[in-house]
Amino acid sequence: MTALQRAAHIQWRLLMGETVSPEELVFCLRQAVGDHEGSPLHGLASADLSKLTRAIIRQAMDSELSKLWQATFAHPKGIQEQDANGFLLDFHNCVQESIGVFFSSKITAGTTVKQLGNPGDVNTRRANNNLGWRLHLTTAGSGHYNCVRQQLITRPGDLVLLSPDALMDYRRHESYDMWQHQWIYFPQQENWIKLLDWPEVAPHIYHLSAEGDHLRQIESLFAQVITLHNDEGYLSQALTQNLLEQILLHCKRLAPESNLQVSDSRIRQAKDYILEHFNQAFTIDDVANKVGLSVARLSSLFKQDTGTTIMKCRDEHRMSKAAQLLLHSKQPINQIADQVGFNDPLYFSRSFTLYLGCSPKEYRETQQIKDKT
Repeated sequence: MTALQRAAHIQWRLLMGETVSPEELVFCLRQAVGDHEGSPLHGLASADLSKLTRAIIRQAMDSELSKLWQATFAHPKGIQEQDANGFLLDFHNCVQESIGVFFSSKITAGTTVKQLGNPGDVNTRRANNNLGWRLHLTTAGSGHYNCVRQQLITRPGDLVLLSPDALMDYRRHESYDMWQHQWIYFPQQENWIKLLDWPEVAPHIYHLSAEGDHLRQIESLFAQVITLHNDEGYLSQALTQNLLEQILLHCKRLAPESNLQVSDSRIRQAKDYILEHFNQAFTIDDVANKVGLSVARLSSLFKQDTGTTIMKCRDEHRMSKAAQLLLHSKQPINQIADQVGFNDPLYFSRSFTLYLGCSPKEYRETQQIKDKT
């Protein structure tokens, strides 16, 4: 029996409610995410593994996996290598939200390698609400972030910051066989707000690039956080926070001068108004009256500050929210359209395709478990 076949049988037993040892669970997860330096699997205590197992079981039980794969596992010859790989892909795709939540409860860090052909080489798509901030550093290969404003392609030295409201939709870039990125999940701290004001590339998604000495310093700090975050020793968490703050300070030094200047408070008010009313019908005049500027002056300052227009900014928020609802609810598409501010489902579908590159139905289907051909 190959490693993939063994992992598939273990995951199937887990899905069937049978007992799986912590060692078996780690073996399966390593098939998906790898056993590389900085893997989040290193340092997990037995109690942590038990919690993770329960979270995975709960989410897997709610899926259609057992129905889809029952006949394959019941075959007299057992599951074949190709089917084992397909099942592991489906299983990992189904429970990745539970894994993400588990590693987001405090400052956690690790390294993820998405390798062509490995079970873990799947799109990461999940709601990010209430899970804190995510900081990614690409260290090898290339990543692809599907943003509603643009497609962000990262290479070694690129840093991506995702706020709790960001659309989580990223993967290995198809032109590369591998993408390795280090990551830190952390809860928001009030004294870090100014340090998180990076150049925005999409709603709640920010990007910077580092090279030379700046990159070496940031890489060194990432390595220390990854080493320390699982340490239960006295003051370990405080030291981890200190290291993370140093990373954010180094990143702030990389921000363009325009981002270091104090933003016009009226533009911040306008952004807050858009975020609060994105699914409602409002005009630029409404926003201008709210912040006390003329329409022309507001439009000019807003474009200068954000690189986009007020109405495009509103639509970006609509599309980002719609994408999350498509992935994490079973609401009909016309109801989602209405929920994000579109009275016409057809117009919503056209707008969604323009911003996300595919129709709402196609976007939802890419994340649903499909029948095997």
